[in-house]
Amino acid sequence: TAECGGKSPHIVFADGVDLDAAADSIAQLILLNQGQVCSIGTRLLVQRAIETTLIDKVASRLRHIVPGDALDSKTTFGPLVTAKQCAKVMQYIETAPEQGAELVTGGGRLLAETGGYFVEPTLFRNVSANARIAQEEIFGPVLSVTSFKDREEAIHLANNTPYGLAAYVWTANLATSMKMAK
Repeated sequence: TAECGGKSPHIVFADGVDLDAAADSIAQLILLNQGQVCSIGTRLLVQRAIETTLIDKVASRLRHIVPGDALDSKTTFGPLVTAKQCAKVMQYIETAPEQGAELVTGGGRLLAETGGYFVEPTLFRNVSANARIAQEEIFGPVLSVTSFKDREEAIHLANNTPYGLAAYVWTANLATSMKMAK
């Protein structure tokens, strides 16, 4: 196994995709191990016609976590691995608006009084393709959203990072999925 870093995109088309299923999966992945997985899909590329609806659905799911001690059966969301990683993630969150990103949900620390390194699941919209949160591996629960017009723009945005570990394509059209795979 090689750890190559990642900035994997979820590409969601407005062609009849079940947006609830997409939102469930996208949220579950960004929450997986608190976003500390290289291939989870930290960029959401969404076709403009469904952008607001999908963002609302994903944001709603990110707000329903239960942070806490992993030994507590009610806990659904744990801390980041180290104080250094927590500070790094918070620095990305704090500087994202300077590059035009709009905070939708999250963006803060949770349970700081426990001494744990908990960061709220965070979603930004209107993220420029060249913004740091769209280009650099954050390794935390931060999802950046960029809209696209058509398949060609989606491909360009998906390939606009130095990483290429994985991509997730959400489409109800078999021809679109085959073209995206190619």
